[in-house]
Amino acid sequence: MEYILRYLPFEGHVHWRQGAMLKAVAPYTARQCWGGIIMPNRVPPIITLDDAAAHKHEILVTIPEEDFESLIVGYLSEETSIDDVRRGFESGVWIAMKFYPRGATTNSKEGINSWELPFHPALKVMEEIGMPLLLHAEANVDESTGKEIDIYDREYRFIPVLEELRKLYPRLKISVEHGTSLEMAQFMEEHGDPKKLVCTVTIQHMMFSRQDLHKDGFQPHMMCYPIPKRAEAMMAWRKLGTSGKPYIFAGTDSAPHPTHKKESSCGCAGGMFTAHAMVPLYAHIFEQAGRLHNLEEFLCINGPRFYGLEPRPGLVTLVKKPWTKQSMVAVNGGEKIRPFGYHEEPEKRFRFEWQIKKP
Repeated sequence: MEYILRYLPFEGHVHWRQGAMLKAVAPYTARQCWGGIIMPNRVPPIITLDDAAAHKHEILVTIPEEDFESLIVGYLSEETSIDDVRRGFESGVWIAMKFYPRGATTNSKEGINSWELPFHPALKVMEEIGMPLLLHAEANVDESTGKEIDIYDREYRFIPVLEELRKLYPRLKISVEHGTSLEMAQFMEEHGDPKKLVCTVTIQHMMFSRQDLHKDGFQPHMMCYPIPKRAEAMMAWRKLGTSGKPYIFAGTDSAPHPTHKKESSCGCAGGMFTAHAMVPLYAHIFEQAGRLHNLEEFLCINGPRFYGLEPRPGLVTLVKKPWTKQSMVAVNGGEKIRPFGYHEEPEKRFRFEWQIKKP
């Protein structure tokens, strides 16, 4: 069985880090996609135009042989310069700004509190110039009490902030990144708009629920932010993601962490590395849902159009031919990443049903 994409895939949300980690992981995305949205929460984060330009140069040096367009995102912080926002967008140095709730996820300590977001001075400029705001849509601290919000409730507790953003900035382009909760899926079904309010959905949030995270004991390599929710939420995002709606598209949120940080006794790093099998895994999900015919719009069309880019023509043939991941991903310096699907015991490895047919 074969399925042909008439356009090249586009990655709507990926983490590449820097240095040796960047060199190890970037080629996996670049070999499957023509371009992608590169997240800014590296260390240090991409806050200034100089940060963005330096990161783009590092990527070009790291994967010079790949025909890949790296679309850099800026990190919205208290230090963000409004002038940088405008000049960076108009010159093409970066394509969007990303909101991180302070302390809610990996490398987010330079972020801002959710209740402060609607009043950030950059948003008015972004609305004016058509620059998208990408949201890690969680409220992790209660404004009135200063107490942390339950990790399973953070996304739906952010919805009032999202409503306020839409009220204050009716022309602002907004993307809700890596949606997970039932309430957010329902909100997007009611309000999604391919020009103004879109969302990305990951592989893991359409495949796994919090029950899987705790099956046979805690599974550290399935731990990610935002944390997987109930099975009803997973199914809601699977239904929405495969629906063919023009306001939802692929964004893996693939996030590499060294194995020792995922298996640490002093806290588990949050993030799953799925970049090596992005296209086969989304095909797996769409086929299971009986909606393989909607894969091309989700994977190749909707994302570029939201960012004002033309989808890129090109034939990609997917063939249904089972395989398993046989090894870890090596990082220079001796570290390793455990990719999705790999297990030390061969019989426990995930069975991938699809693969990209080589020319």
